[in-house]
Amino acid sequence: MKPFLSLKSRMVTMLIGCSIIFTCITLTPLLMKAKTLTIFDNKYLFLYSNPFKNNTYIISTNDGRSFDKTTYDINDTPTLIRNHNNELILPAEHISKKYIVKDDYSISEQNQEAPYSFLIDLQDIQIEGLNVSYAENLLRVNDRKMNKTYKIKLPAYLANATYDQNNIYVLNYNTTTEKNELHIINRTTGTLIHSYIISEGATEMLAVNDYLFLSTDNRLTKLDIRSGKIEYIKYPLNVAFADTLYLDQNNDLFVCFVDFSGNAGLLILNKDYNSIKKNINLNLGYMKSKFEKNKLYILSQMKDLTEDGAKFAIVDLRSLQIEQVFQLPVLDTKVQDFLVLD
Repeated sequence: MKPFLSLKSRMVTMLIGCSIIFTCITLTPLLMKAKTLTIFDNKYLFLYSNPFKNNTYIISTNDGRSFDKTTYDINDTPTLIRNHNNELILPAEHISKKYIVKDDYSISEQNQEAPYSFLIDLQDIQIEGLNVSYAENLLRVNDRKMNKTYKIKLPAYLANATYDQNNIYVLNYNTTTEKNELHIINRTTGTLIHSYIISEGATEMLAVNDYLFLSTDNRLTKLDIRSGKIEYIKYPLNVAFADTLYLDQNNDLFVCFVDFSGNAGLLILNKDYNSIKKNINLNLGYMKSKFEKNKLYILSQMKDLTEDGAKFAIVDLRSLQIEQVFQLPVLDTKVQDFLVLD
């Protein structure tokens, strides 16, 4: 046996080595590393889940180029929530159960009296919507600031809630009357003080000073909280539906919308919050959005792009420019939700 490789053999070996290095570099965005030690080692978390497959994943990244993956043998968890203890909550959608993920990614299971329709769990308040039956839902409040804990029965289906210093605002679709309703609960007394029938299609709410804004069909609903007077701000013609709402540090009110092509856009209201000042098309596919600290984060997963998994975009609200778009890994289930960590 010759002690050394021939020149040709060495050249082939070098070419193969270079090819491997090039492949690793080009495929880096889709590769998974071993999971990090703690949840907060990364900035972005993505939840992949399916109601019929026992493979749920939490994918995390800092830069959109390398990803960490943690796998759980559970299913039917389409929502990723961070609670006041910095734990991750994965509520089951159809059964009375939730999963709690600790800082080290360990998971535990907890039974509850009914499936969640929504959960808000922050330092000063916890608001739970429990889907008890087709006709009746349960609102459960632990108001830590007011030192009050109480339950209120409301018509099904409880869809969402928000709050300010004075009130809790609960949105529900009444399955009996087939009407959208808004219920206002006084935080000081813990009692229901007002209920209103509102326009169809309400999804998100935002309390701004003495007004509550709701992203309803065809127009933005503006409720004067003190008087109960309701006004409407008509959307531009390119708005198919509006979704998330946000008030930034400059008191600019933003509305994220979807156009008739399925792309995301932004509406910015004037300073009096009674008309649309700007209408911006972002040319980004849309599945879900969240506002955080003067940024808009958009998750898209279009049917004709399933081979790409999903895409995630970051929009700066000051410059109104897209800062970054990156592709998420393709797995055997689809991405359902995401979190942006501090």
